[in-house]
Amino acid sequence: MPYCAFPWGGEVLIAAHCSIHNQYAFAERRRGLRPFYAIFVGILILAAPAKAQILSVSPNDATPLIFSGIEGGPFIPSRATSWTLRNSGIATLAFSVATTQPWLGVDSSSGEIGESILARFDVSAALSEAALNMAPGVYPATVTFTNLTNGNGSTSRRVELHVAPASFAVAPGFINVLGVANGAGPAPVNIVLSSNGLVDLNYELSWPSRPWLNVFPSAGTVPGGGTTSAKLHFNTFGLPAGTYTVAVNVKNSTNDQGNRELPVTLIVQPATAGAVLLSPETDVEAAGPVGNIAEASTSFLLTNMDLNPVQWIAGADQDWVTISPAGGTLAGNLGSSSGPHQQSVEFRVNAARNDLPAGSHSATVMFEQVFVNPLTGIVTRLTLATRLVRVSAAPVLSVSLPQSGGRVLVSPSGRSVAGGTSQSIQFPYGEVVTLTTSVEDGFEFDGWAADFKLDAALQNPLVVTMDGAKRVSAIVTPIARTLTLSTSGLGTGTTVTAPTAVITENALVSRYDHGTSVTLTAAADDGSVFVGWAGNVPPGAQHQNPLEVAMDRDRVITARFEPGTTLFIDIVGNGDVQIDPDLDSYGIGSVVTLTAIPDMGASFNGWSGAATGTEPSVTLTLLQDTLVTATFGVAPNGGSGGQGGGGGGSGNLARLIVDIQGDGAVTPFGGNFAPGARVTLIATPGLGSSFVRWEGGASGTQMATVITMDSDRTVRAVFQPGDGSVGRPTPPQTCGALGMLGSPLLLAIGMIFIAPAGRRTTRRLCR
Repeated sequence: MPYCAFPWGGEVLIAAHCSIHNQYAFAERRRGLRPFYAIFVGILILAAPAKAQILSVSPNDATPLIFSGIEGGPFIPSRATSWTLRNSGIATLAFSVATTQPWLGVDSSSGEIGESILARFDVSAALSEAALNMAPGVYPATVTFTNLTNGNGSTSRRVELHVAPASFAVAPGFINVLGVANGAGPAPVNIVLSSNGLVDLNYELSWPSRPWLNVFPSAGTVPGGGTTSAKLHFNTFGLPAGTYTVAVNVKNSTNDQGNRELPVTLIVQPATAGAVLLSPETDVEAAGPVGNIAEASTSFLLTNMDLNPVQWIAGADQDWVTISPAGGTLAGNLGSSSGPHQQSVEFRVNAARNDLPAGSHSATVMFEQVFVNPLTGIVTRLTLATRLVRVSAAPVLSVSLPQSGGRVLVSPSGRSVAGGTSQSIQFPYGEVVTLTTSVEDGFEFDGWAADFKLDAALQNPLVVTMDGAKRVSAIVTPIARTLTLSTSGLGTGTTVTAPTAVITENALVSRYDHGTSVTLTAAADDGSVFVGWAGNVPPGAQHQNPLEVAMDRDRVITARFEPGTTLFIDIVGNGDVQIDPDLDSYGIGSVVTLTAIPDMGASFNGWSGAATGTEPSVTLTLLQDTLVTATFGVAPNGGSGGQGGGGGGSGNLARLIVDIQGDGAVTPFGGNFAPGARVTLIATPGLGSSFVRWEGGASGTQMATVITMDSDRTVRAVFQPGDGSVGRPTPPQTCGALGMLGSPLLLAIGMIFIAPAGRRTTRRLCR
């Protein structure tokens, strides 16, 4: 046998020319003689270099990781975000991690990854306290992953910090007070300023100079996440009866977020309004969403305490308020036993005026006493009372989340909008609303869509000032999950994924939406066998083929192929062999259990070849192509019969006599068998001869035939001179020891040519 020498580590594929020694021996058998042969086959040697250490970082996403929130915090995502580092080589890989900004940190600045395909290293990124001091704006950063071993696969990931300016809200939305001319004035009214962020905000209050109004303090600070208040003081001394209005300007002097005007109305009633009283002493207020303000009505009572009748009229300065009746005469109570004369008056906010824009709208209703000079006809009016009608047209915010996978929290309403739903929420005019989107595992926030201008579509949370009806949608998308497929082992094969294309390279990386179900099917090439999956495989599914996995995370899966081995079973006598597992080919190192099962009237005599002993069951470890022979004989009690050497029946046994015409042999050559036993006869022509047919107790032209020993039988095998190859069986079609012959030279040459792609396996189970 020649040998071949190769340089260590050479990156070459070398086929060694090996000699084939083929010896074919045939001995004519007339009394149980068996032919034999031997084959020596060369060996094909493959040499390949080891894989280099390549650093891979997942997720491999060009979209930056975004932390967002209001200046001073909080920021989301509040939990740490991780990248998974893996090593594709077979030796340990050292790495380092660095960030470019002080507001971003990582939990590991360096480490090592082992050579196992399952080895991984998780690196988490989170904001540091420096992020709490960042001014509003968008700040980029980079996280760099460096392969310290050889530089292969060094990469980076982008991170952004989105800081939204803090704002404050003002309550109440408007102020309406009632006083009396030359009186002490109404009680002071508080206005409350509240901050939605964690930073302090400075405010300033200003208004046109009015002798009847003062605000204190006119400037101050709203603490981060807290509230502060200022008081409005009123003075009606020296004011004539009437309605007085002014707007207090509320300014956020820190960042101008939440600036607004606070309308203030003072109604001054006359100090002496005669004997006519209007009750109750309250104003009328109505509210509703823009475009859907409900009709509202309020009743007042006019009472004449004078002895003389009083003529009165009433009117509003806005057409969306009606008074019914709008005038009349109150009788005097002189001599009346029923007491003062009274009349009911109704104020109605007209529901047809749903075109009022968002905000606060006011109307003044004035009651006047009318005097007519009977001599001159001059009409004099005296104000009896005034009432204010206030309508708050509340804007509606429509919030939707078209896809599942997240939730939008609406503050200060406390409402939560789930994925796939929408809600319409009513807010006071000028309310500052904060929308915060949180996502479920496997999804990511992809921005806002709105019917108004967005300064930053990716800002989260989003701050909205309700100065009109608005619509906004949060976009949530599934995270792209990565499936990395590869093959390993000394064999070859193909992996098919659904949905994707056929994978023919050594590795393929595919991306799927989070949660996608992917089916992997491994198909071994000729000469190889699929032995299982490795990597991120569901527990207990390592040997399932096809394999179904859910892409709920990044997965690295390897299909393992090994050279195939063939198990050859040769059966002598009447019986069968059960194989567990029963496969066409096996991976090297596979464990197989063989169980001998004799036919009725036969017994198991023992194993030979790669197995020994007489136990019916035997376990083998297949390291190469393996031949095992199971031999069956006559049952011990003699009543079942057995194989003999011919020459007459024995007891109740059926006798088989084999006659040969021409140059050839038959196995078995004869013997005594139990009645009903099935016997397989195999005719083997001699060199230069061919098999023609069976005669007597058997028929047909096939070299292998089965007869039933229901009585004594005489069988003749007819051979004739000829090609010698006519009718000669190929190795996969024959049974018994002769079935292994075939054409040894062709078998040896075939094994050499298929070696580069893995050993071709063909299982031959003989009977």
